[in-house]
Amino acid sequence: MRPQAPPLKTQGIKTRLTPFIASYIDWDWRGRWVEPFLGSGAALLNISPPRRRCRRFLRRAHQRNGVKSIAFPYDEYAAHWVIGFVYRRVAVDAGAANRMYTISELAPEPAPFADVSVFIQEKLRIAGDRAGSGNTANIGSITGTMSDFQQGNGVFQSESEFLAYWRGYGRTAAERARRYRNIREFRVMHQCQTAI
Repeated sequence: MRPQAPPLKTQGIKTRLTPFIASYIDWDWRGRWVEPFLGSGAALLNISPPRRRCRRFLRRAHQRNGVKSIAFPYDEYAAHWVIGFVYRRVAVDAGAANRMYTISELAPEPAPFADVSVFIQEKLRIAGDRAGSGNTANIGSITGTMSDFQQGNGVFQSESEFLAYWRGYGRTAAERARRYRNIREFRVMHQCQTAI
């Protein structure tokens, strides 16, 4: 069956990807589907679970306090998945950004990206041991090839290690220096604590 296009047209619409997304869902349909980043609603419209909740949330769904920017406590979700888009940025004429366009001029405008690849992976399988940005303690990802992301070649050995690491990860460089700054230091600290 051909996927239905949602009534809203937005950047990054996933209508054509819904069969790909649905193929990764292993679910008994008894729970509730939560669509935290609704966008155009393409995935929700085409997968159409019987019990669903749609909301727009902030980008950061951190599990440190269990509820920040997510609909339910972190531990109530059955799994945490990432749909990742990797692409090459296409240079755009700098003057084009400041120019006013008419409706008829919009269609031929080239996309600012090319060579798009998509992966779907559990969050813990692609999480790295460094913060994702310099000024916060957001969870960073691994650095690697597209194959590393597709295969989930992350640094964590288990979900419990992933959760313990990121729940205890310091918010500032000073906090991290006192505790641990990477997975190696975390494992050494954890071994020392369990040996006592």
